Amino acid sequence: MKKISNILDIVLRIVIVFVAVVNIVGGHYKFFILLPVTFLLTFYNYFAKYVLKLILRDSTKIFITVFIFLEQILAVNLDLYTIIPCWDLILHLLSGIMTYMVAEDVLTSIKLKDKNFKINKVFTIIFCIIFSLACACVWELIEFSIDGVMGTNRQKTFGFAEREAVADSMEDMFAALVGCLIPTLYHVVKKDKKR
Repeated sequence: MKKISNILDIVLRIVIVFVAVVNIVGGHYKFFILLPVTFLLTFYNYFAKYVLKLILRDSTKIFITVFIFLEQILAVNLDLYTIIPCWDLILHLLSGIMTYMVAEDVLTSIKLKDKNFKINKVFTIIFCIIFSLACACVWELIEFSIDGVMGTNRQKTFGFAEREAVADSMEDMFAALVGCLIPTLYHVVKKDKKR
């Protein structure tokens, strides 16, 4: 699986460069600024490993790489947000799964560093859910802040205003909650089968 993860990262970087060239040649500069940031995002594993001292499973790395592609290439550059009305909810659901996986990797990394660190299944599940919801909350805060600084309104571009825009943020966080409950159920069933 490690080879698959590495190949996906390389393919995603090539796609990003290709999309950047197409945007420049076509004179589409609207989302071009996001592409260098997206390119940097593809090096998340090095940041996690060397800066955060976090060991990510290959399955987590694959999920993150696919998520970056779905969000930055398909959603933003191909504008799937307007083509597929529920695309935003799908991505928030997937982000809930992804952040739950990262939370599991955080706990596993701590266990590897400290052999005396022992946790039970209930704590693991609660930690992973809270971690996932915190990530969803931080994302919504970032989205809101960018709108304030840039004078934009992402929710308004979807036709939302005032209370509806807040409802959109709440839907996004609920979607992340549902997303993190999916691996929670898997976690519970997987552990129970081992008994």
